[in-house]
Amino acid sequence: GAPYTSVATFTLKGGDKKILTGIPADTKYTVSEQDYTAEGYVTDIPTNAEGTITEDGDPTVTFKNTRNVGGLTVSKTVAGNDGDLNKAFTFTVTLTAPANVNLVGSYTGAANGNINVAAMPTGAIWTETFSLKHGQSINFTGLPENTAYTVSEADYAAEGYVKTVSGAEEGSIKADATATVAYTNIRDTG
Repeated sequence: GAPYTSVATFTLKGGDKKILTGIPADTKYTVSEQDYTAEGYVTDIPTNAEGTITEDGDPTVTFKNTRNVGGLTVSKTVAGNDGDLNKAFTFTVTLTAPANVNLVGSYTGAANGNINVAAMPTGAIWTETFSLKHGQSINFTGLPENTAYTVSEADYAAEGYVKTVSGAEEGSIKADATATVAYTNIRDTG
């Protein structure tokens, strides 16, 4: 007879499985998964995503989705014999996701919030200005791997502060790691 084609569509979460039964031997199959690249996932496509059901065959097709994320911490220290420990210093953080990847994540510490910017062909961009006092920090988590970051602090030299920075003010988020940009402002008199 004429070939028969059937399509089954279903949604699975991590660890879920779907079992299809009653498929005759010699039936060709193709299993595919929706593209989740824009959400930062990398998918390992199994070698048996296409095949033929054999007599007593029981193929298992497993897709592995990995979302590689990292973080960024910006911290503030004030030192010196005339450093104002209660002074708020202004910082600007800019994040740019890789092309066609949603920029998502969150931040906690001296400020709290979520980041959710839709994917763009040139990279989703998010910029925010924060104030940090002595001993405070902001911790960004869940950022897509290869998201570019730029951190800058306003200039306080006219107020007598000398700035030093530990860590790169510009860089790229690495998977399973946290980049740290630590600012110290020193003001001494006398």
